[in-house]
Amino acid sequence: MAPEQTSRRILDRWYIAFFAMLLTLPTLYTLGGFKKDTAINEFRVLAEFPGFTSDAAILRQFCQDLEKYYNDHLGGREWLIDCRILVQRSLSPGFSNKVIGGKNGWLFYYTGKMFENHLGVPPLSEHKLKAWQHELDYHREQLAAQGIKYLLVIAPDKETTCSQELPHWMDQILPYSQTDEFLTFMRLHSSVEILDLREPLREASRRAPLFYKSDTHWNLLGVAVAEKSICPKLRELLLGPERFAPADFGLLPASGTGGNISRIAALPYRLDPNFYRFASGTNEPAQKFYSTTDEIEPEQFGLLPVPQIMAIHATNQVHQLKAIVFGDSFSFALTPFLAAHFKELHVLRRNFDMGEVNRVKPDIVIEERSEGVLWNIFPGR
Repeated sequence: MAPEQTSRRILDRWYIAFFAMLLTLPTLYTLGGFKKDTAINEFRVLAEFPGFTSDAAILRQFCQDLEKYYNDHLGGREWLIDCRILVQRSLSPGFSNKVIGGKNGWLFYYTGKMFENHLGVPPLSEHKLKAWQHELDYHREQLAAQGIKYLLVIAPDKETTCSQELPHWMDQILPYSQTDEFLTFMRLHSSVEILDLREPLREASRRAPLFYKSDTHWNLLGVAVAEKSICPKLRELLLGPERFAPADFGLLPASGTGGNISRIAALPYRLDPNFYRFASGTNEPAQKFYSTTDEIEPEQFGLLPVPQIMAIHATNQVHQLKAIVFGDSFSFALTPFLAAHFKELHVLRRNFDMGEVNRVKPDIVIEERSEGVLWNIFPGR
């Protein structure tokens, strides 16, 4: 055999051996127990290993479920995703142009209405202000006709509450925000009950961080502060007894992977120290929580908001009143705190919906809006 053919065969065998090694490497990786110290927070439940059955009709489904499980638990998957992110960031310098880095490792979302609102640029037109006033008045009037109370709750954006962590170039800006414009107009022209949570959270944030460093949302400690302001308003509107005292849940510091701003900036492994969770034991929420498909464990409320959950139903049989919350992504974390005061609490991440009101027949409707999406209040009636 010619030397060239011998060399080619040896090279082909090395190629085959290398390819076979690549095929077996994920399995060896899994069996060896190698994992990254910090897992990727994908904001979804990874596929579980399917139960085996001998039924031929179900066997096909078993194979499909097994493939999903293998895809989600492939050995080295997290490292491969990490490498892909590094390549994507190196090839796309503007990949994280929607994120602003603040002081002390804080990240802020730099798009949409958020910074427009914070800086008060551009000023709101009287036409827009009147349109929002008329919409909210319409909500209140519809509910009042059925004897139902109405409360609009404004949750502060991260840059409002944590302005001390904004970058240095924003230190000298003293904004009169669009939220300020809106509230001033509503006080002059409307009788809608509005609870502005900005100042109590801003004050409390001087003692402890109330927002995640790497996410746009408040943490459980921030929600607990918000509830302390909401309870007196509930007591006032519903003429309620002292049971509208803030819920006394034990909260403990925790740690978790980064949130939505980290994902936008392609930093899925970034640790966020501003996590809290419910302490185990008697201080856990006693009420029951249900999504559209599953019961939700109290511990889940210590995690970042879960995007796919659009409706939560909570029950607490020691009370009599019912409530509906129409809200945005901030409303999810409010659920265990507000549910401590109502027999039924329905949290719906959508605009005001009179059909839901007629179905549930609540005693009060709370419409929660964070500053950045305060303007998305039109249901298209």
